[in-house]
Amino acid sequence: MSAPRLRTAALALGLGLVITPALTGCIPSAGDIVGGLVQQGVEQGVEQLTGVDYTESGLPNGFPSEVPLAEGELLGGAAANADGKSGWVVGVRTDRSAEDIRAQLAGAGFTSPAETVAIDGFIVAENERYGVLVVVGEGDDGRTATYTVTQK
Repeated sequence: MSAPRLRTAALALGLGLVITPALTGCIPSAGDIVGGLVQQGVEQGVEQLTGVDYTESGLPNGFPSEVPLAEGELLGGAAANADGKSGWVVGVRTDRSAEDIRAQLAGAGFTSPAETVAIDGFIVAENERYGVLVVVGEGDDGRTATYTVTQK
């Protein structure tokens, strides 16, 4: 794996490990614990400690408009920068299937790399500017699609 791809993969993995539990409901949101002031403090603390820009119920700063998201409830997301490249993680509660999401990405010009292994609920796609990994899972609150987008 080339150095730029290794850095991109490391950025995606780091974002996923930090943010995915919050987006999938595995941990309580700050808004559920105490309210808006705590949420603001948590967002600022996460950003200061990790360099990750976290937002609840909205798109993170700079999320690329050319990456289509499944219809549904936007749960929040995060953005980070490393080595001059940006990466984002966004969670959406949706009733769309992995195949629907794959078709939506294909309709926006994203293709799956030839060496991609097909695994149910995992979508890997790319265009000339971005790589996208979508994990679609079922939980107590329904289906969630977690998008990890990295700049090439």
